[in-house]
Amino acid sequence: MLDIDHFKSINDTYGHGVGDDAIKAVAITASAHLRANDVLGRLGGEEFGVLLPETSMAEAVKMAERLRTVVSQIRLKTDHGKLDFTASLGVAAWQPDDETDDTVVNRADAALYVSKEQGRNRATAAPQATATGDGGVVQGARPGQLPWRNPAATPGDHEAVALSNCPNNVPLSDAARRHWEDP
Repeated sequence: MLDIDHFKSINDTYGHGVGDDAIKAVAITASAHLRANDVLGRLGGEEFGVLLPETSMAEAVKMAERLRTVVSQIRLKTDHGKLDFTASLGVAAWQPDDETDDTVVNRADAALYVSKEQGRNRATAAPQATATGDGGVVQGARPGQLPWRNPAATPGDHEAVALSNCPNNVPLSDAARRHWEDP
């Protein structure tokens, strides 16, 4: 998941036209740094999803860090001077028990929220599921919270995801289909 940091402030300070330019610049810049088989999509607002097929978690984290770095180097000319901005990212890998994209997106969303909590302009990897002694799986949810919900988000907010090791046969949820847009 990739979310432009302080995007509301960009719109409020520079206007929605500059906000639109920032979204376009992120899409163009990120696309230029992805492989041919990777997929970038805008989920809505300032949020993007990046699918990284046949990619290990370690490689996905490196890609997320690369995207974070190149986004931080974007400079837009505005009527009020140059604008630079950053992005926060959350990374999650498909797990064998994931039946739809919702499960992995929820883990990536939780990782993105950790990036925001820890000061923004960073990439955070979601914990990998680990087997427990009784055969269960520990997902690494944050204590006291649903792992996917950002309490500061308003209804309709959607954040994007960088997913690694994506199988081609995992069905997209109806919610994901409704919010996927071309950048």
